[in-house]
Amino acid sequence: MERIDSAASLSASSPQIITTHCYDEEETRRIIESIENEMKDCENETNEEKRKIMAFEIEKKANDLIEKLDVNNLEITRADRLIMSVAIFYQDKLNQYEKALEYKLKANEMRKRLFGENRDHKDVASSLNGLGVSNERLNQHQKSLEYHLKSYEMQKRLFGENTDHEDVAQSLYNLGVSYERLNQHEKAHEYKLKAYEMR
Repeated sequence: MERIDSAASLSASSPQIITTHCYDEEETRRIIESIENEMKDCENETNEEKRKIMAFEIEKKANDLIEKLDVNNLEITRADRLIMSVAIFYQDKLNQYEKALEYKLKANEMRKRLFGENRDHKDVASSLNGLGVSNERLNQHQKSLEYHLKSYEMQKRLFGENTDHEDVAQSLYNLGVSYERLNQHEKAHEYKLKAYEMR
C-alpha cells in the first residue's frame, strides 16, 4: 500500500486571517486562479533558477491571500483547498518539505477557524494526516506519530469505531509506518494489518 497524503494542511506566529483590507469574492477567485496557473507553469519550467523565482512569487501570493482572507468570504473553502495544494506542490513537485509543512500548518489553522477550534471535521482530520506525512519526510518521526494519532482518533469519532472507511484505513497504514520508523515493529505490523483488512 502506498503511503499518501490525504489532501485533495496558520501557525501560532503567523499573521491573523482577518486584516483591515480583506479580499472580496471576486478578488479571491482571481488570485486563486493566478496561483493555480503559476503552479502549473512552475511545474513545467525546466530552468532551475526560473523555477525558484516562480516558487517565490507563488509563496508571496499565497501568503498575501492568507493574510487578507475574511472567514466570511464565500470563496474561503476554495482558498483553503488552494493553500493545501500549495503545500502539496512544495512537497511533491519541489521536494521542499519544510515549506510544505509550513503551508500545511497554515491550512490546518484555517480549517480550525472555519470549522471550530475543538470540533471534529473530516478536513481537519485530513490536515492532521498531512502534517504527519510532512513530519515523517523531515525525519520527525515522533511528531509524525502524534499527528497521525490525532487524525486517527478524530476519524474514529467522525466515522465510528468499527466502520470501514478509506480515510481510516489510510490513517491506520500511516500509523504503521510511523511505528516502523520508531522501531516499534509489532505495533507497526498490527496497524498495517488493520489497514489491509479494512481495504
